Amino acid sequence: MEFRRADIGDRERIIKYFPPDTNASHKNFTNLFIWQSGYNISFAEEDGFLFIRGSYKGKDYFVFPSGKGDIDGAINKVLAMSGEKCVFSQLLPDEADYLEKNYGFEIEEDRDSWEYLYETEKLKTLSGKKLHSKKNHYNAFIKEYDYTYEPITQNNIARAKNFALGQVEGIDDREEEIISINKLFDNFEALKLCGAMLSVGGETAAVTVGEYMNPDTALIHLEKADTRFNGSYAAINKLFIENQFAGTAFVNREEDMGIEGLRQAKMSYHPADFVKKYTGVRKNEG
Repeated sequence: MEFRRADIGDRERIIKYFPPDTNASHKNFTNLFIWQSGYNISFAEEDGFLFIRGSYKGKDYFVFPSGKGDIDGAINKVLAMSGEKCVFSQLLPDEADYLEKNYGFEIEEDRDSWEYLYETEKLKTLSGKKLHSKKNHYNAFIKEYDYTYEPITQNNIARAKNFALGQVEGIDDREEEIISINKLFDNFEALKLCGAMLSVGGETAAVTVGEYMNPDTALIHLEKADTRFNGSYAAINKLFIENQFAGTAFVNREEDMGIEGLRQAKMSYHPADFVKKYTGVRKNEG
C-alpha cells in the first residue's frame, strides 16, 4: 500500500470516505491537510477504504479506516503494516469498542483529544446564568469600541493571516501551528472556508476561521484575538457564530491538547457534549 502526503487537489477524493454527518474534526480534510507536516500525516486508498497514518514525538499511529466494505480486512491490513505494536489514535467510542472486543486492543481514554461541542443557540445569544460573564465581556467590547466586523475576503485575507501569525510567532514550540496557519490561509478558497475579522480604529482586534462539518455542525479551526481589546475573544466568538453559523445546532471548537489554560477557557463556555476520543494499543504476535 502506497502512502503519500495530501495535496489540496485531494480534497474531494478524501472527503468522500468520511461520514457526511460526522462531527469529529479528525474526519475533516482541512485538519488533515493543515496539520500533516506537524504530525507527519499521510494517506492511502485500497479496497474502498481510506487509510491514514502519522507520527507525533516519535510515536507512530494509525487512524481507524474510513470507508465502506470489509472493515475487518481493512483492520488486518493495518495490523500487517504495524510491526511489533499497532497503535490506533483518535478512536471514537464505537471504533474503540470494536477493536477491544474483536481484536483484543487495550483501550485508553485520551482526554486531551476530546473535542468540545456547544449549542449554537447558547454561543449566539450568550443567554443564561452560566454564560453571564461571557455576555459581560461581549457587552464591554461593543460598548467600549467603535468596531468593524467583516467577513474574510480576498481584500483582507493577507491582513487576517498576518494577524493570526503575529499571535504565535516568537513563542516557543509553535512551529507546527505556524505551518498550519499558513496552509489554512494560503488555501482558504480551495478548502471552502469562511472567516471573520474584528477591527478597531483600523487595527485588527480578532480573527477567526471555520467551516460547516455538516448542515447541523460548524467547526472552528482558528480563533485569535488581541487581549489589549477588552472582550475581543468573546466578541469574535459570538459575532462569527451569529453571522455565519446561526442555522446550525452545534459548534465544534476542537480539543484543548491538555493545555490547562485552554481547557479552562473551553470549559468556561459550558460545552453541551464532547466528541470523546480513545487510543488503542495491541502487541502483534510473531
